[in-house]
Amino acid sequence: MKFSEFPYVRPDIDAVCGQINSLAEKFAAAKSAEEELEIIREYRSVLTEFNSTRTIASIRYTINTKDPFYLEENKFFNKNNPIVDKAMVTFGEALLKSSHLDEIKKEFGSIFITNIEFKTKSMNADVIDVGVPVLSMHSPFEVVSKLDVYMAYKGFKAYFEAE
Repeated sequence: MKFSEFPYVRPDIDAVCGQINSLAEKFAAAKSAEEELEIIREYRSVLTEFNSTRTIASIRYTINTKDPFYLEENKFFNKNNPIVDKAMVTFGEALLKSSHLDEIKKEFGSIFITNIEFKTKSMNADVIDVGVPVLSMHSPFEVVSKLDVYMAYKGFKAYFEAE
């Protein structure tokens, strides 16, 4: 099958989040490692479907950034990814409380747990993305004003010296 033939249907964010949150509740109530492993498989299936759809939209948008349909889909995912991330954190928090983490690591690998830990910690309200505004971020030609760097330094210094 050619990429152009892959079907694309915008995901229902409420349904995706509902599924993930429901799985988090089921996971928290699970009594055995086998139950938890099956719920994780369901969770991964939901995420695979969502991520595949998001990737198709992203690639099609990248192929033609002037395509109005995929421009809107790109905006849709930019707006809704944090909502799905929040549901993923809810599931991750339930998973990390499991008394069967060794069995989960054995089945899915330790990197699976590590990724969930990172996702859960990075979405915590205690984490704030701060930095100097950068023009053309992640390009070889990033542009930053000396004044911006100096003011960021002063702000960070004042914050850390306030205690």
